[in-house]
Amino acid sequence: LLIQLRFFFFSSRRRHTRQRSVSWARRCVQETVCGLRKNIFVNKLTIRNTTPHYGKLLSDSIIHNSEVIAKLNEDPVALYEGVLQSMSRLMITNNSFEDKDIDSLAKALKSKPSLFHLNLEGNRITDAGAEYISSVIESAQHLSILDLGSNRIRANGAKILAIALAKNKSISKINLKNNKILPLGAQSIAVLLKTASLTVLNLRNTGIQDEGVAAIGAALGANKTLQNLNLGGNSITAKGAKGLSLGISNHPALKILHLGNNALKCEGVAELSKGLIMNTCLTQLDLSRNTIGMTGSEAISNVISTNKSLTHLILSRNEKSMKFGNGLLLNKTLTHLNLEGCMEVGEEFANGIQKNKTLEYIGIGNNTIDVALLMQMAQGLIFNNSLKVLNLNGIIGRSTKVVKNMFPELLLKNKSITELSLNNANGLSPAFRVEILRALERNSSIRKLELESRWENNVSKEEHLFEGLKNNTALNYLNITGLILKKNGGSSLAKMLEVNNAITYLHIANCALGNEGAAGLFQALAVNKSISALNLSENSISILEPSSFLKALKVNRSLAHLDLSKNQIGSPGADIIAEGLLMNRTLTHLDLKGNHIGNIGCRNIANTLLKGCCLCYLNLKKNYFSGDDGIALKEICAQWGQCHVIIQPPPLQ
Repeated sequence: LLIQLRFFFFSSRRRHTRQRSVSWARRCVQETVCGLRKNIFVNKLTIRNTTPHYGKLLSDSIIHNSEVIAKLNEDPVALYEGVLQSMSRLMITNNSFEDKDIDSLAKALKSKPSLFHLNLEGNRITDAGAEYISSVIESAQHLSILDLGSNRIRANGAKILAIALAKNKSISKINLKNNKILPLGAQSIAVLLKTASLTVLNLRNTGIQDEGVAAIGAALGANKTLQNLNLGGNSITAKGAKGLSLGISNHPALKILHLGNNALKCEGVAELSKGLIMNTCLTQLDLSRNTIGMTGSEAISNVISTNKSLTHLILSRNEKSMKFGNGLLLNKTLTHLNLEGCMEVGEEFANGIQKNKTLEYIGIGNNTIDVALLMQMAQGLIFNNSLKVLNLNGIIGRSTKVVKNMFPELLLKNKSITELSLNNANGLSPAFRVEILRALERNSSIRKLELESRWENNVSKEEHLFEGLKNNTALNYLNITGLILKKNGGSSLAKMLEVNNAITYLHIANCALGNEGAAGLFQALAVNKSISALNLSENSISILEPSSFLKALKVNRSLAHLDLSKNQIGSPGADIIAEGLLMNRTLTHLDLKGNHIGNIGCRNIANTLLKGCCLCYLNLKKNYFSGDDGIALKEICAQWGQCHVIIQPPPLQ
């Protein structure tokens, strides 16, 4: 248990050396802050030869213990008082803290009126613990954010908290999600809502049901400040929707309303729409997973044709046809529309998409869309000047035939779409993906392209697969996971990367590159100046060609994240990586999970960390090294301190 932590930094007369020293000092302080988030309790911290900025940074830092703490020490109150001396934000999340631990914490926090943010999410706090926290709430008159989500607080605990919160005039955000406070607890929160100046209230999955929602809806009539309300996962039906509708109809501040994963159905949406039509402030509405059906979608259509403030509408996973009528034609404010997984998209929707001029995001993935309707929508999108993101992930059935013919033309003519996602679209062959990549040669708007596939037959034999990207200067994110490249595709990719200096993120996991393809890719990285994140996981790489890999790490000055997980590089590959890390000064994140590097590879990696490298994150899970080497590596990491290393070797057979 770390009690004292001291840093002493030297100062040099030479300007460049001094700059490097200050840079390293700042980085150490930042890593210290990260350390305070991971299992470290500090009550005395001395930092010399830095700037006052870092004192504030540390005073606002967070204690985050990722493991169960059984015993802190004989006097936990004294320990907490030392830790919390100047902190304004405290997060102790997912720690299995029980009521007795909260009691010790509360006693220390009573004398800290400067506390601004208290987050105890994911612990084992019951109604007794809520009573301890209530004393903190009453004394911390600057407390603005209280997060008690995913605990074991019930109705009585909610009542205790509400009484305490009513006495605190600074509280603005409350999170009680995943606590079964039931309707009785919701009634206590409703009383608080009438008087407190809350802006955010999260009651997701709290079991409040219709009775509790009705109480919240009635309280909204007296509330003038709430901006974000989450009531998802509470089994709300038409009865609860009716009470809520009255509350939101004339609310002057409510901007975000989450009602996903309830049981509204068409009747509930009809009741809710009465209030939504009158509301003039709401900008985001989530009605996902409510089985609203065609009748319910017609009610929503009336809302969006009348409402003048709504910008984001989520109707995903409603498993029925969507019928929008003239809603999209008349609406002038909606910018984001999500209809993923609604099974069928009707003619009215296609017609509305074709003529709508305000939508920036459309999500219609995981749907079966009629060929004629999709073609109608596509023709409208070709000349659309507002759409920026188009999500067609997982589209199935006959619609894929239209997509094959539509998208090359769409990419050539549309000048507004910046993100296109076609992940896991059943029926889209490698030949189609080739056409998409070729069309990018003359496209100047697409910034992000996702063509990930899980289908095993996605084998591309094209030698000029990436030819269209050589001169593309717009695309900076490319995901082609699952497209089997092998020798020809890998060679084409490498040649493209030697010329292209726009792509910064490249995701080519599970593309069967093999040793030869990987070697060509690393040769290209020695020339490329833009790639900052590269994912090469699951590519059957068993041998890292030393000359190409070492040259890439030595010369490349842009690569910061490299994922080589789930390959078979073994101990020889680990040796080469260790050597390359000493040459490189930009790579900060390295993932070697599941590579069977063994004991020798483990020791070489550990020695590299001790000698000094720039890594901040290293994943060595599932690499089958013995316990002694794992312990040694942890000890070295503790000495080095700069790199966060994940070590969880499976038991040896």
